[in-house]
Amino acid sequence: MKHCMSDEVPARRLAALSRREAGSLIDLLVGSVRAYGLDDRRDDLSRLIARAPVELLPEAAALHRVSGVVLESLHGVPGVPESTLESLAGRRRLARVNHLRASQALHAVARDFRTADVSWVVMKGPVLASSLYSDSGDREYGDLDLLIRPTNLPCVVALLEQSGYEHDLKNWPLAERFMASEFNMCRGPIDIDVHWHFVYSAPDRRRFDLDPVEMIDRSEEHDVAGFSVPTFDSVDMLLHLAFHASRSGAHRLVWLKDIERCLAIETPDLTELVRRARRYGCGPSVAVALDRARLVGAKVPEKVLAALADRSLLAAERRVRAISSPHRLHEHDTLARLLARSVHGTARATVQAAVPRMWSAVRRRVIQPPVHETSDADERDHFLGLVAAS
Repeated sequence: MKHCMSDEVPARRLAALSRREAGSLIDLLVGSVRAYGLDDRRDDLSRLIARAPVELLPEAAALHRVSGVVLESLHGVPGVPESTLESLAGRRRLARVNHLRASQALHAVARDFRTADVSWVVMKGPVLASSLYSDSGDREYGDLDLLIRPTNLPCVVALLEQSGYEHDLKNWPLAERFMASEFNMCRGPIDIDVHWHFVYSAPDRRRFDLDPVEMIDRSEEHDVAGFSVPTFDSVDMLLHLAFHASRSGAHRLVWLKDIERCLAIETPDLTELVRRARRYGCGPSVAVALDRARLVGAKVPEKVLAALADRSLLAAERRVRAISSPHRLHEHDTLARLLARSVHGTARATVQAAVPRMWSAVRRRVIQPPVHETSDADERDHFLGLVAAS
């Protein structure tokens, strides 16, 4: 869903904070997210409120998509201005409306997919808002993420086009060059991210042995706004949440709270998580996200982390986190985010991977890809055919 609120003014206000003010605001934000669903920590929050520029808490919470979570944690805590609570409540109401709108769209998509015998699951957004949080407005999300069996991809695109969804992607040859694993389609305020894998480009996919089709075959039915949709089983849900968080930088608090809530509500089998993550070659990435989720209350035994990742990697992750917190009031790259995205089996391999990744990011900013905005149907069909045959 496209949010109506401009992020430009809040970003400027947050950027104007001194280092001390920003640090105290982040401490309050993280403390509020941690308190959600856990033991009463109101005394701790009261002390954090007294030190922080609490009037900017709504902007910080919106950046990390945890407005409803923060609001719920602050109920009854003294020292919070009424205007701050009202602003947080407004964001939660908006998230509820978005969830209802997305759920209606998802219902229609699910009906069409069942009729066409499509094999798929819905990931994250509406499933998490419905099952892991006490209020659907507590889990903000912006789009519907659908994972499709590759052989079904041409059929899915045709169905969505028939329902009025349009492609954001115009450069199909570029998508083919990378064998891109996702693309966006939209209809009015509804955005659908169509995925056939979790890793965007073919070169990156070679690092892992992930099997999304196997995960689709293990899917279970979950209730979303009164109807049933297929989604991951509890172990695959946690594995995907952790892997996605790590590959995205493991810095946004909503991703880490999703992990904590999944562990608390779904209680997945952690022995099976270790087995699958190791078989898929993504144990170190999952470990980094799980370790960071402990900062917001996730109960992850140290032995699970040790079974997923080399000790040197975990030690490097914690050292980097100590000098470069992943939780910031901006979306710029940081050392902690770069490390999470570059995770390999050991600390040395991770550092070696981070250097070319950093250079690639710089090059993309300086050298833009050639424009090819044709929306050519033959180019689209050729790309979809290659994916279906992969």
